[in-house]
Amino acid sequence: MRSVSAPPLRQAHGTGHLAFAREGQRTIVTQAHASSPLRLLCPRNRGHGAWVYTATLGGGLVNGDSIDLNISAGKGSTSLVAAQSLGKVYEGPRPSRQRTHAIVEDAAWFAFIPDPVACFSGARFIQESSVQLSNDSNLVWLEGLVAGRVERGERWDFAGYKSTLRIERNGLRVVHEGLWLTPEHGDLRTRLGPLNALLTLVIIGPRTELLRAHTRQVLRSFIPNMSCYEFGDALLVRWAATEPERALEVVRHACEPLADTLGDDPFARKW
Repeated sequence: MRSVSAPPLRQAHGTGHLAFAREGQRTIVTQAHASSPLRLLCPRNRGHGAWVYTATLGGGLVNGDSIDLNISAGKGSTSLVAAQSLGKVYEGPRPSRQRTHAIVEDAAWFAFIPDPVACFSGARFIQESSVQLSNDSNLVWLEGLVAGRVERGERWDFAGYKSTLRIERNGLRVVHEGLWLTPEHGDLRTRLGPLNALLTLVIIGPRTELLRAHTRQVLRSFIPNMSCYEFGDALLVRWAATEPERALEVVRHACEPLADTLGDDPFARKW
């Protein structure tokens, strides 16, 4: 009997290119190109900023899928990149990857606020993010990870998660943040205890003083045991929560002043 080989497992490499530019009193999207499995959605909003939401065809990444997203926020622009839903990563023999690189020019405001990543049972995921700023750039950057499909018994049941964030200002590195979780270093459920969400928020820029002060006040009220680091006009905060929904609600309260900056509230119809 002639053997029949199984079809190759699906693997996709998606690329995205986004560019924002100021035109009069508004910011417009001048470039929005994406290839599968990445999708870029550009909804209208009531404000002067430009917003783009990312999504994936098939509802997530699997078996070595990868995404490379390059973003340019032009001089004086105001822009937001968020996600349509959780960043789902499915099981596969090869790790899935996402690389994001952003350049934020003088006097620009750029907010990167995706939904957290959810790695399902057996998944492997590598996330690499890098940002280049000038002295007059203003940045809000959020990264999060949730425990997975808890209701299906997959709490912290992934095979590996590795995330790195590098932010440079005029060529000098000001943030080098990383998180590596693998059961090879010990059972994740035991190590993380009751926690089901991990988040990191970075705010940098000469015009972020009000936002940084508000964020500190909100997080100290809701999460007394957070880790908070300040250096010049930069703030880096890490915190964890037992309920992902509660963690995201805290993000919304912490970032309330962003609505004035963006001209509309990015969380109003989302969380």
